[in-house]
Amino acid sequence: MRKRHVPAYSFEFSKVFSMLIDLKHLREEYSSSSLELTDAPAKPIELFEQWMQEALQAKLPEPNAMTLATCKPDGFPSARVVLLKGLSE
Repeated sequence: MRKRHVPAYSFEFSKVFSMLIDLKHLREEYSSSSLELTDAPAKPIELFEQWMQEALQAKLPEPNAMTLATCKPDGFPSARVVLLKGLSE
């Protein structure tokens, strides 16, 4: 009788599968309120400063990390994670 070849990854599949299940439950809910256009300050910087203060008070990890997304003239989007190191009007 021939030995059946079992790929090496099949032994680790159960570990990977259980890790994926656990990952589903890592999501944090960050939305505690909504923003209506009528409630927004005239200067967007004021709203950003409010959000930054809320993130700092909540002791979120790296509150200065954000995704910066741009779009080229041909319509191709690009996004990257950046760290805010300064702010001015």
